[in-house]
Amino acid sequence: PPTGSADFTLTIRPDPEDAGVAQQLGWAAGIPGAEVSIAQAGFGGSGQTFTTSATGTVAITGIQSGSYRVSVRRLLSGAEITRLGTAGDAVAFVGESEISVSSSSGSATINVPASRRRSLVISEFSFRSRYIPGGSTYLFGGFLELYNNSDTTVYLDGVLIADAYATVQELPLNPCAIMEPFRNDPLGIWTRFLAAFPGSGRSYPLRPGANVVVATDAIDHSVIFPGMIDLRAANFEFIGSADVDNPSVPNMIDHSLQVPLFGHGMTLHNSLYAAVVIGSAADPATLPRSKLPQGTQDYNRLPREGMLDVLTTANTFLTQQQPPIIFCPQMVNAAIDRRYGFFQADTPDEYLVSISRKVLTTLPDGRFVLQHTRTSANDFQRTPRTPGTVQR
Repeated sequence: PPTGSADFTLTIRPDPEDAGVAQQLGWAAGIPGAEVSIAQAGFGGSGQTFTTSATGTVAITGIQSGSYRVSVRRLLSGAEITRLGTAGDAVAFVGESEISVSSSSGSATINVPASRRRSLVISEFSFRSRYIPGGSTYLFGGFLELYNNSDTTVYLDGVLIADAYATVQELPLNPCAIMEPFRNDPLGIWTRFLAAFPGSGRSYPLRPGANVVVATDAIDHSVIFPGMIDLRAANFEFIGSADVDNPSVPNMIDHSLQVPLFGHGMTLHNSLYAAVVIGSAADPATLPRSKLPQGTQDYNRLPREGMLDVLTTANTFLTQQQPPIIFCPQMVNAAIDRRYGFFQADTPDEYLVSISRKVLTTLPDGRFVLQHTRTSANDFQRTPRTPGTVQR
């Protein structure tokens, strides 16, 4: 538990990657008017809330020594967004961090990334299997929800969904160092499993604030197992050689280099870790191709500049192993996603849970703006499953 006390100064600054935004706003010294919440790490509770000064600082008197969780939130006003001009689509600065306070440490600085509007983003991901007594699992009740976070209509035609190569742990056959060129590739993410939306270019528009659900199987899964959900209203479904096709739901087009297991198309299922990528429309035949070190299977690389969104997640089960496992530094390159989150757990009812992107704010017309700081660990949270409905 924390012991002793100290006076402490916290400075909240824009992340160096957002220097252009900070310059346009005149925030070189720090982020003014930001809401800063500070709570003891590991003790729960909401803690204390402060507002930063004109230079982005918070003065805390008599804070107990120890580790603290710090959450920062600063929405940009309409005038500030207008002032940015071509500096980007930033709408806020949002971040979470941890600091250590002691009698010998009187200050700390936290760099906070900008949250940007982007366009087509992942709003909900739910692909955990349902445990079946006797030792088997049901893998086919999953879905992916995408949301138009912009102010203009986007077209889904040809947009790619990838189940990317991902690992976060040191493995005998795949050591972190040997897999580094693929796991931490700044040019993109590697994948064997790839699917595209159908359409000829403008067949499937998605208006601002609307979402679309892609199911493994667009059927009523509750008929098969109680507690599963009815996905007959899904907008699209993955298709394979062994599943029942819902004729009223358009099929995704599979471009995988390996036939997905189980015959239901791409399931996006991984119980330990996952990296899911949404990419701009591209001809899969033109993508770079290579084999992983010590591997024989081909992988395609989705270029970073063509990525619309990425979600990276791992299972808390990995943190509970004895002896402790060795973690690789990152799941993907930080220019693609800064940090993965531990959103999965190893429990029988995990199939009831989704990973959902946080809502940042609500526009006057009622549309949600979802948070996007390119940091899965901060941008997503565990929620109940609500396919087709963005959760506040």
